[in-house]
Amino acid sequence: MNDSITDFEPLPIAAIALSPQQIEIAMQHSLNVAPADQWQAYLNDLALQSFEQWLHQRGWTQPTESINGFPACQIRVNQLRLTLIPIESQPDELISIPSASLDPTNPSLFYVLIAIYEEQGQALIYGFLRHDQLLTHWQTQPQPPEPDQTYSLPLAWVNADPDRLLLYLRCLTPVAIPLVEPSTPAAPSSSSPLQPLMNAHLWLQNQLDAIAQEFAWTLLPSLTLAPGFRSLSTDYPLSTTSIAQPTVAGDRSPVEEVEALLRQLERQGMVLPPQLGIAYREWSMSSIPLRLYAVTGVISEPNQEPEWMLLLLLGTQPHVMLPINTTLLVQTETEVLVEQRSEAPTDSNFLIAQVIGQWDERFIATITLPDGTAITLPTFGFQVD
Repeated sequence: MNDSITDFEPLPIAAIALSPQQIEIAMQHSLNVAPADQWQAYLNDLALQSFEQWLHQRGWTQPTESINGFPACQIRVNQLRLTLIPIESQPDELISIPSASLDPTNPSLFYVLIAIYEEQGQALIYGFLRHDQLLTHWQTQPQPPEPDQTYSLPLAWVNADPDRLLLYLRCLTPVAIPLVEPSTPAAPSSSSPLQPLMNAHLWLQNQLDAIAQEFAWTLLPSLTLAPGFRSLSTDYPLSTTSIAQPTVAGDRSPVEEVEALLRQLERQGMVLPPQLGIAYREWSMSSIPLRLYAVTGVISEPNQEPEWMLLLLLGTQPHVMLPINTTLLVQTETEVLVEQRSEAPTDSNFLIAQVIGQWDERFIATITLPDGTAITLPTFGFQVD
């Protein structure tokens, strides 16, 4: 095995001793990947064994669940997803993290840094980063990728108190810290690798991808609109900000509610594709039970490149009012397209945003409540292949 540590470093009392058997196990597991990847796989395995030993030393009795071992080492502890990131010494000012550990298709609630001292047979739980805080840092200090497919993150971003992580693992529920919830609405940025991507194209095939399932989206039956309802135009609006807010009965099922919404929007002049894929999500923010419908479809006109549509309908669950000054913002990586704001508290209004783009265009939605609480949803994409 390679070793980049040429001089022994003094280790804190909290260092974890690795047995020869643990090192041998890591070496054997690393042989399951390509030779060029074996060193990283070896470090990942040592990080996993070290972390499990650290938990055991602190009285943790619940089993850990392995999700991935390579290229990123991901586990689930108490239903919380963690990415274990081995580093080869205690960092000074910057931390080098493999880009695979920040894969947007497999986000984690916590990113745990584990210093591996391979020659000494020691490891140290160095610290951790919370995903929501990491995303917020990235929006204010975007970090470009390095040529070796790593990211260099400031050490100041790291919480160096592992006992705080242990408290989180004991006390938090999986939804206590949303995987993507910056403290302010997301600014357009093309630098962050942290934003998960949902493939809305699958909804037209009655499928949900892993990211949609991870974020508790529910697929609804696809809807084919009657031709008589549609009034096609060759000029599709980029966004809809002036459509009157539709009203629906509060006791309808999600299927009945969204169909009634779509029919009403068509009558009010909104252009919709003939076949629609639909998903929705329910969750609470600041004790407000929200319901968001996301609708997609293909727009195809003669002699024009096909495009895809995303329609977002933000409301509340039955018998709850959407607070005044709630906002729904939709943007690309470089510009804001739509920003809707509720102007009156009512239990029958929805905030609506419709955007249309090419196959490769992606859209990011942020919801902000009057108290400033905000959540940025996984990016909406339309991957046909």
